[in-house]
Amino acid sequence: MTQQLLLPSTEEVFNKLEKSKESFFVKMPADIMNYVHVPNYKPEYSYLYAIIVDYYNVDYGYAYPTEWQISRRYGKGIQTVRTHLRALESFGLIKISKPKGNKIYVPYKPLSKRELFEKCPEAQKKFTDNIQAEDAERRRGGRI
Repeated sequence: MTQQLLLPSTEEVFNKLEKSKESFFVKMPADIMNYVHVPNYKPEYSYLYAIIVDYYNVDYGYAYPTEWQISRRYGKGIQTVRTHLRALESFGLIKISKPKGNKIYVPYKPLSKRELFEKCPEAQKKFTDNIQAEDAERRRGGRI
């Protein structure tokens, strides 16, 4: 059994509206959160997507980190990085190409919730099933 590491908290409340000179934030589309309902989509893919977005260079129109750079930030080995990058591409969230030298990555805007559910009815079903299970649990617990 793995021992859980406990880290102390800063105990400072995170205020997303507050600007800080010490902090840097990656701007992310909230629609990426809906992809957790797509079959075979792992929530960790959203973090990998955030890494690609962070490396994106507006002047060039693509991100160009090495797989080793991605691996360090993602906390996973190269083979996992490659597999997960291909998964992101299969979900339509990035485009991978290798014109010369390094691979380059173009992050695409995620589909809106409506568009996602239209194109992937299984995602809508999973979402609906989760809502129904939540409602049933509330009724069992007497909180409705």
